[in-house]
Amino acid sequence: MPTLPVKVWKKQEVAGQLQERAGEYYEVSRERANELYHTAQEKATEYAELAKDKAGEISEKAKGAAARTTNPISAALEAGKEAYMEEKRRTETSAITEGRPTYPKDGILELPEEKKK
Repeated sequence: MPTLPVKVWKKQEVAGQLQERAGEYYEVSRERANELYHTAQEKATEYAELAKDKAGEISEKAKGAAARTTNPISAALEAGKEAYMEEKRRTETSAITEGRPTYPKDGILELPEEKKK
């Protein structure tokens, strides 16, 4: 039997148990915090790489757009060629299905007489 009074001995026993429990909670919390830290670090690295890739794609698109628009005259000529080829394809396709090509009505692309002056 302990030499201390029972109440004091009981309090010391409870304090020891609480200290032990607190140590266990501390270890579990520390391990969990460490896991969360590593998970967050992995996600941050993943998102940084994704952002870097996206920035590279955007940079390449911007370079391409800048290269296409450095000479607006050649860009306009290219656009005209593409429009001509598309219209030619469309009319050739309609000629196959209808038997003849369809063209816009005469004068549709001309300016009105009053605007010509």
